[in-house]
Amino acid sequence: MYMIYIAAVAKAILIFILILFIMRITGKAGFGQLSPYDATLILIIAAVIGTPLVKPQTPVVYTLIVLGTALLLQIIFSRLSLIDKFRPWVENAPTVIILDGKISFISMQETHFDMEQLLSALRLSGIRSINEVELGTLEPNGQFSVIKKYNLSEKAINEDSTFKHLKKQAEQQLEEQDLQVQ
Repeated sequence: MYMIYIAAVAKAILIFILILFIMRITGKAGFGQLSPYDATLILIIAAVIGTPLVKPQTPVVYTLIVLGTALLLQIIFSRLSLIDKFRPWVENAPTVIILDGKISFISMQETHFDMEQLLSALRLSGIRSINEVELGTLEPNGQFSVIKKYNLSEKAINEDSTFKHLKKQAEQQLEEQDLQVQ
């Protein structure tokens, strides 16, 4: 008798992981501000809520068990994303698209971030020339952030610990991915 409920929980876990995997593969740019596990929860809710409407013989308890399991998984994954060693498995890392005014077309291709999206993001940031950009990053939530180059002395730039840290992270990321900025 309880096997149907155990099967419902197993199906919810499988579907959750499958949709999360698919969303991570398809790239960041298409999902706006939602994390992959938030968007996965929305898709599961939509599918599960529709089931009793299409198949009236489906018990409401079954729907509630699947929704509860999906919600529990969403909470677990959001908590795991706060732990450094689990974050890469749960959440996308920021991706450097522009470094020192040079575009990494490889990074753009890997994140499914096309030239029109890049140009739009640059316009929205008030950038008139790619040469104005010191660091352009596609964030995990799909937004594009820009740090502009400034006419500061090299000494002033080196003293800015935030800038120095971000630039070092960007360079390390490109080295780790064995990407060459084009």
